[in-house]
Amino acid sequence: QISCMVGCLETSLCISRFLLSLDPIRDPMGVLLTLDYFALATHNFRFLVDLVDSNVVKIYSEGVICKVTDLPNFAFNYALALWRLSQELNEDYVMEGDLRKKANSALKSALHMYPEVLPILLEKTGVDVVGRSVQYDWPVVLSFLEASSFDGENRSSVNHKSTMHVVRIFVQRSYKLWSSEEVCHWIYDVCADLMSEGTSQVSERDSFSSASVRYSNCDPSDYEDKFKILPAEANPLDPALVQPALAMDPNRRLMRRNPQINHNEFGADAVEMQRMLLDQLERNRGTIIDPDSPILEVFLQSLLPWAHVEGVNGNRNR
Repeated sequence: QISCMVGCLETSLCISRFLLSLDPIRDPMGVLLTLDYFALATHNFRFLVDLVDSNVVKIYSEGVICKVTDLPNFAFNYALALWRLSQELNEDYVMEGDLRKKANSALKSALHMYPEVLPILLEKTGVDVVGRSVQYDWPVVLSFLEASSFDGENRSSVNHKSTMHVVRIFVQRSYKLWSSEEVCHWIYDVCADLMSEGTSQVSERDSFSSASVRYSNCDPSDYEDKFKILPAEANPLDPALVQPALAMDPNRRLMRRNPQINHNEFGADAVEMQRMLLDQLERNRGTIIDPDSPILEVFLQSLLPWAHVEGVNGNRNR
């Protein structure tokens, strides 16, 4: 995460692969929720495709063995990796066509398993899913996917919450990879083919929902590009908190400890006051803190070991 924040995506990918290799069965660091993003962001499409096709990494959850594509993020990003890889093979038309068909099939499988992902992903990327145009008719597509989605009777509430939890992490991390116009056009074409096939192609979800339960305890803030150190209302640099401490109001009530001066604060002789401070400075050989200074200045000066406040015993050894 820190490497990603400073733009070292290759380093993030290498660290993620190393952490996954240490314990691929349990994956205690939740690497599988972000490994696919680092592979796509660094254009390591072949690595992601080979990782999924090899079926070496499996997810063990609730006594069920799941594939990595049973996670929403891997299901969608695997299809995107195949599509990106097909674009890099323009010189080999046969292989390009095979990869394009494989990418379309992978995206259809992802939409079959998780049709609720597409509306969230399109909304995050800023696509107008309400209006209609000559190129896109998203309301019809989303209505079809909503009708094809599964209701509460076909999945438990635990699986549903876990799935949506992983979906939010996936969209939060990878939405920029799906925001280009060409990717949007590809998604729409695949959805059009999906609608032409009819709803009978939608299969029941059984074991792959358990894969999301495995990562239901992961904190979404661990996959963001920023750290949340303090809440917004407790920001110490908030002008509403800093400005009063730095403000110097000459007309406010003075906080002097000498009662005689307080009694006649507006008529006190400034020269006599300055002489008193200089005399006391000469006796204590230290810095005299004026209580009428701004609050923040008084606080910082009071931290100095040679500082002295009028009326306060300067013996710091007690």
